[in-house]
Parts: sequence; C-alpha cells; structure tokens
Amino acid sequence: MAVDKFFYILVVVVFAISFISTDTNTDKKSKTKNPLIVVEKFSLHRHYSDQAADIISGDNYAKYTDYELYRAIFIDVKQNNKSTKITAAYMKKVKNILSLDGDIVFENDKIKFETSKLSYNTKTAIAKTTQKYTANYGGLYISGDELYVDLSTNSIKSNHIMIEQRN
Repeated sequence: MAVDKFFYILVVVVFAISFISTDTNTDKKSKTKNPLIVVEKFSLHRHYSDQAADIISGDNYAKYTDYELYRAIFIDVKQNNKSTKITAAYMKKVKNILSLDGDIVFENDKIKFETSKLSYNTKTAIAKTTQKYTANYGGLYISGDELYVDLSTNSIKSNHIMIEQRN
C-alpha cells in the first residue's frame, strides 16, 4: 500500500514538474526586440520643396521602434544648399543622431576626412569622432586623435594634430 501511495505521489510530482517551465530565458526572449521592417539593397530619398533631396542607400536596413540600423551605407545630406556625403560600414540612427562605425569617409566642399567611428547630428550639423582620423582641408593634410566639425559655422577643433602642406 505504501508503494502504491509513493507511485501516485511520484506520478503527480512528475506531471506537475513537466508543466512548470524551467526555461529561465523566457523573460529575455520576450524582451528581445524584433525589427518592424527589414529591407535588403535599399535607396531612400527625402525631397524638399526647393527640389533638393537627401539620399540614403545601402545593403541592409532594419527599422525598430526606437532606432534604425543600416549596413554598407552611402548618405548624401543637404544642409544650406550644400551636399555632405558620408559612407560607412554600419550606422545606427536614433532620432537625429547618426552613430557610424567602420571605414567612414565624410566629405563636403570644405573638408574630407576618414575615421573608424563618428557621431553626426543632422539638426545641428555637427560631426564628432574620438578616434584617430586623417583629413584634407583647404590643401592641408591633417591627422589627429579627436575631431569636431561644425558645418553650420565652418569650425573645426582637434586634439594632437599634425598638419602638412601638400600640393
């Protein structure tokens, strides 16, 4: 009789355990954000009333609720009827802040520079990097550790710079 009770208790315990989730990743899985949109090989154009247009194109685009991710991108941004071209391996866009990473080339009619990480604010037209960079500005070859470029005031700041005059 004790064996029968033990067997029934064992069956109930095994049955109860089989319905209790032992997966501790359930909360992590539910918090994982899935993209709202995923696009391969894209080109986005934003047109203005003065016939100007911003262009963003690349290999991959993913739109999430709070941010956007881009891979292998080319950007042509218009600011005060002047074009600024940016290429990068990756970009994360949160509101008006572009965080770029990998083989970045930033170029407009005043300056061209290359770096590995860059933050660009599209509202204030300010680009910043805390990484090493190389730049061409007005016939000068400039390199340094940090760079701050304000396109609206045409001001540039840098730390630990080296400047060479080239023909």
